[in-house]
Amino acid sequence: MSGEDGEERVVVVTGCSSGIGLESAIMCAKMGHEVYATVRNKARSTQLKDRVEKDGLGNVTVLEMDVSSTSSVDDALSAVVEKSRRIDALFNNAGFMVMGSLEDLTWSEIQNQINTDLMGPIYLTKNTIPHMRGRRGLIINMSSVAGKVGFQLSSAYCISKFGIEGFTESLRRELGPRNIDVCLIEAGIVNTKFFENMRRARMSYESRYARETDEMKSVVDRIKKEKWTDPVEIARLVADLVGRGGAECRYVVGSDARYLIDSTYHNRGDCGKMDGAIAEIMAKY
Repeated sequence: MSGEDGEERVVVVTGCSSGIGLESAIMCAKMGHEVYATVRNKARSTQLKDRVEKDGLGNVTVLEMDVSSTSSVDDALSAVVEKSRRIDALFNNAGFMVMGSLEDLTWSEIQNQINTDLMGPIYLTKNTIPHMRGRRGLIINMSSVAGKVGFQLSSAYCISKFGIEGFTESLRRELGPRNIDVCLIEAGIVNTKFFENMRRARMSYESRYARETDEMKSVVDRIKKEKWTDPVEIARLVADLVGRGGAECRYVVGSDARYLIDSTYHNRGDCGKMDGAIAEIMAKY
């Protein structure tokens, strides 16, 4: 199955070594699209390559792309365009989280977070748009509850995701008249390696924020033991959006995400009530 017009799409997906990116690349390929699954380090793409081989997907090309490096993005895009001559859909999924207070975070840690989760998608999108001209294009940006709610000890990550929200809204209005849809997926907790790969500020172990950071780490450890949204659910949404050739602005995935995002609208301007909503959902975590 391809798009509504029967034509296969050329799809670029970032962050495909595991989780949401891997499942989205596989799902889009199974729908008959030509997929470029990018990973930061090809040596760590064993899980992806095994799935591609197991499912007999000859329409998946694994490319190395570090979204925080402009030269790496340029090289990967050149490879895509040289082979396929166009890009129909882009899923900006790659990202990570660094946990720690603003005081504890080094400037390098902050820059690395923002370069990967915000500047990287902006640069990749900017340089993908010209290859969508004259066609029905689609850009999907992976956001989260942290794009709507500012959590403590997560300022660098929240900055990136709040930025992705504004970037998407602006770009949607800019590109809509040019036949390119831009949308967001706002997810809650997803059963991926996200928290296993989460980094902690180096200075947070012995700082004045050490106790709060330890407590947050304990919450994360509990989260990892629970069952939350399956990444396949998001992958189905991504494949559906690619196939249908049209999109709304936002898609909220996960009951925890819906609760918190609804709370931001119901409690708009009332920080006390919003703090209570956050405390309630954190207790469930």
